[in-house]
Amino acid sequence: MEFKQLYKKIESTVAALEYTQDEQELIYQVLEVVVRGYGDALGIRSGRLYARVENDYVLERQIGDSNDKYIGLRFPAQYLPVIRIRENKYVIMHKDDKELDINLEPFLVTNTFAAIAVGHGDKYLVSFSVDEPVDEQQLIFSLNTIRFATNFKLRELMLQDEFLKAREIQLSLLPDYEVSLANFEVYGRSVPATLVGGDAFDYFRIGDDSLGIAVLDAVGHGLPAALQARDAITGLRMAMFSKLKIEFMMDQLNQVIHRSNLSSRFVSMFYCELEDYGHLVYTNAGHPAPLFATQTGIYDLQRGGMVLGPNPKATYKRGFAFMMPGDYLVIYSDGITEARNKTKEMFGVERLKAFITDNMNVTAHEMVDKIFECIFEFSGSDTRTDDQTLVVIRRIGDPRAQF
Repeated sequence: MEFKQLYKKIESTVAALEYTQDEQELIYQVLEVVVRGYGDALGIRSGRLYARVENDYVLERQIGDSNDKYIGLRFPAQYLPVIRIRENKYVIMHKDDKELDINLEPFLVTNTFAAIAVGHGDKYLVSFSVDEPVDEQQLIFSLNTIRFATNFKLRELMLQDEFLKAREIQLSLLPDYEVSLANFEVYGRSVPATLVGGDAFDYFRIGDDSLGIAVLDAVGHGLPAALQARDAITGLRMAMFSKLKIEFMMDQLNQVIHRSNLSSRFVSMFYCELEDYGHLVYTNAGHPAPLFATQTGIYDLQRGGMVLGPNPKATYKRGFAFMMPGDYLVIYSDGITEARNKTKEMFGVERLKAFITDNMNVTAHEMVDKIFECIFEFSGSDTRTDDQTLVVIRRIGDPRAQF
């Protein structure tokens, strides 16, 4: 299952859970969603919920291939696997791991198990028995997805009063000026699905003749997503001061986001550097591939790597393009192409490509306006379920010009 789609399905299912003041009950509801609703897709067979009581973690509830006779089982907070879970917020271990004491965990029914820490101060641990073979990268992403969705639900009511502050954060991330670069028009707009969202874009003046442009989507909504977007933009700005090549800059940013504790830790980002004579270098970290529209066709800019955050060892590659007069680069978030009409049909990438092809005689600002108008007409009303962001770059000049 594709990472981002998996995240959205789990997030939406967990978000729909009825809120309860009982933290354990809430976490158990999430456990049920994961094991019963997504167990086959994730390769998860069973799950267990532990709560911290003084210096021990106590098995409170379990679901799946498990035996209730183990309820009440304790192991100390200084147990090595617990230390690893709390340090990294997740762990993947095997039965023959030397750190694992089978006498403390006699209920393990598979060779591999995984666990996450959730709640304030890692008050709870949630562990899963995992079927083999194990796709470790997928499992790491899934564990972090479950952890965030659980923590987000726990914090939901606490954050209600913070939405206005989040809105201020969101607005502070968006440029309040129109950027200029010789021979180019650049225009962007971001519209959150609710009061605040996780989309953002920014411009970075690299020199008199070059410009950096970033569009990102911190997965989720509300304050955590806004904070993660803020951290990503801040981290990108700091990395730029080091004057690293963009693939190494993205490596550093991935480490920063991975270490983040408050928010989603899943950020897709497209970052490019554009020079006034048309040379473009970019890297794409799991973001919807921007559309490079030329006189000969439309091309996807997808070279890069996975989304930022889940895997601290992820690496990123550079891609290159050259913008001729009359070319457009349309950078968008998935809220654009995933907008749906009344019959639940998505707007889609192909419809966006066709629209761009039919309108390659307008300014960058007009292209943004027209795409948003087209999506509104397609949907039949303003029924956004996801943030929508567009940045359009157009090289000025007659496409018939000879060099």
